[in-house]
Amino acid sequence: MPGADVAPGALSPAEKRTTCPYKGEATYWDVAANGTRVADGAWSYETPLPESLAIGRHLSFDGDGIEVEVDEPAQRFTLAGSSPMSG
Repeated sequence: MPGADVAPGALSPAEKRTTCPYKGEATYWDVAANGTRVADGAWSYETPLPESLAIGRHLSFDGDGIEVEVDEPAQRFTLAGSSPMSG
Protein backbone atom coordinates (compact mmCIF):
# COMPACT_ATOMS: atom_id res chain seq x y z
CA MET A 1 0.00 0.00 0.00
CA PRO A 2 1.44 3.44 -0.81
CA GLY A 3 2.47 5.20 2.38
CA ALA A 4 0.56 8.31 1.34
CA ASP A 5 -2.69 6.29 1.50
CA VAL A 6 -2.39 5.50 5.21
CA ALA A 7 -4.50 7.66 7.53
CA PRO A 8 -2.46 10.40 9.24
CA GLY A 9 -1.35 9.46 12.74
CA ALA A 10 -1.76 5.69 12.21
CA LEU A 11 2.00 5.04 12.05
CA SER A 12 4.89 5.94 14.32
CA PRO A 13 8.52 4.97 13.76
CA ALA A 14 9.72 1.82 15.51
CA GLU A 15 13.30 0.94 16.38
CA LYS A 16 13.30 -2.41 14.57
CA ARG A 17 15.21 -2.76 11.30
CA THR A 18 15.88 -5.81 9.14
CA THR A 19 17.84 -6.33 5.95
CA CYS A 20 16.86 -8.21 2.81
CA PRO A 21 19.61 -8.99 0.28
CA TYR A 22 17.19 -8.18 -2.57
CA LYS A 23 15.30 -5.16 -1.24
CA GLY A 24 17.62 -3.46 1.27
CA GLU A 25 16.90 -2.23 4.80
CA ALA A 26 13.32 -2.40 6.06
CA THR A 27 12.05 0.34 8.35
CA TYR A 28 9.37 -0.76 10.82
CA TRP A 29 6.39 1.19 12.10
CA ASP A 30 4.11 0.83 15.11
CA VAL A 31 0.49 0.91 13.99
CA ALA A 32 -2.26 2.60 16.01
CA ALA A 33 -5.96 2.94 15.24
CA ASN A 34 -9.24 2.67 17.07
CA GLY A 35 -7.51 2.62 20.47
CA THR A 36 -5.32 -0.36 19.57
CA ARG A 37 -1.56 -0.40 18.99
CA VAL A 38 0.46 -3.10 17.20
CA ALA A 39 4.22 -2.88 17.70
CA ASP A 40 6.22 -3.33 14.48
CA GLY A 41 2.94 -3.90 12.63
CA ALA A 42 4.09 -2.40 9.34
CA TRP A 43 7.31 -2.11 7.39
CA SER A 44 8.59 -0.32 4.35
CA TYR A 45 11.72 0.09 2.28
CA GLU A 46 12.35 3.81 2.31
CA THR A 47 15.50 3.54 0.17
CA PRO A 48 15.31 0.15 -1.59
CA LEU A 49 18.11 -1.33 -3.65
CA PRO A 50 18.08 -0.37 -7.36
CA GLU A 51 16.39 -3.61 -8.49
CA SER A 52 13.52 -2.99 -6.04
CA LEU A 53 12.79 0.69 -6.60
CA ALA A 54 9.12 -0.01 -7.36
CA ILE A 55 8.43 -0.93 -3.70
CA GLY A 56 9.95 2.27 -2.31
CA ARG A 57 7.76 4.01 0.28
CA HIS A 58 5.07 1.35 0.06
CA LEU A 59 3.96 -0.38 3.25
CA SER A 60 3.39 -4.00 4.12
CA PHE A 61 1.34 -4.94 7.16
CA ASP A 62 1.60 -7.85 9.56
CA GLY A 63 -1.42 -10.11 9.15
CA ASP A 64 -1.95 -10.64 12.88
CA GLY A 65 -4.43 -8.15 14.34
CA ILE A 66 -4.39 -5.75 11.41
CA GLU A 67 -7.05 -5.26 8.79
CA VAL A 68 -6.41 -2.75 6.02
CA GLU A 69 -9.41 -1.12 4.41
CA VAL A 70 -9.17 1.13 1.39
CA ASP A 71 -12.07 3.52 1.58
CA GLU A 72 -12.76 7.18 2.28
CA PRO A 73 -9.76 8.99 3.83
CA ALA A 74 -11.24 9.02 7.35
CA GLN A 75 -11.79 5.26 7.19
CA ARG A 76 -8.70 4.05 5.36
CA PHE A 77 -6.99 2.24 8.19
CA THR A 78 -8.47 0.03 10.87
CA LEU A 79 -7.18 -2.64 13.21
CA ALA A 80 -8.99 -5.86 13.91
CA GLY A 81 -8.40 -8.61 16.43
CA SER A 82 -8.50 -9.00 20.17
CA SER A 83 -4.81 -9.14 21.07
CA PRO A 84 -3.40 -5.60 20.95
CA MET A 85 0.29 -5.28 21.65
CA SER A 86 1.98 -2.52 23.58
CA GLY A 87 5.54 -1.56 24.14
